Amino acid sequence: MTRLPVCVAAGNPVTAQVGADILGDGGGAADAAVAMVLASCVAETVFTGIGGGGFAIYYDASSRTTECLDFFVAVPGLGGRRSVVPQAIAIDFGGQLVPYAVGASTVAVHGVPAGMEALHQRWGRESWKD
Repeated sequence: MTRLPVCVAAGNPVTAQVGADILGDGGGAADAAVAMVLASCVAETVFTGIGGGGFAIYYDASSRTTECLDFFVAVPGLGGRRSVVPQAIAIDFGGQLVPYAVGASTVAVHGVPAGMEALHQRWGRESWKD
């Protein structure tokens, strides 16, 4: 297999550098993604956090297959109804107001830690501690 040039993209240069360092040290895309998510939890706390959830789309060039790993949050205990109406708020992101909802019915079980472990277990090449 021919090794192709790689790149990373992030909203913060520290997050991007972490990914570039992992790739430069021989890690794979999954290793870089895990490291970047964890770095983003510190460098970009408004966008990423241990208490969040997400999705990872992984393309395997050798098999030409794409898989999606769903580690979005789970909302337990609602039983199909909301007993508490969430409060609407807006957060200003550099002049752009982004709507959010807060309150008891917006609480969820986080997915990021389990998602990063699953991503690493499935496609990672480096040891977790590295």
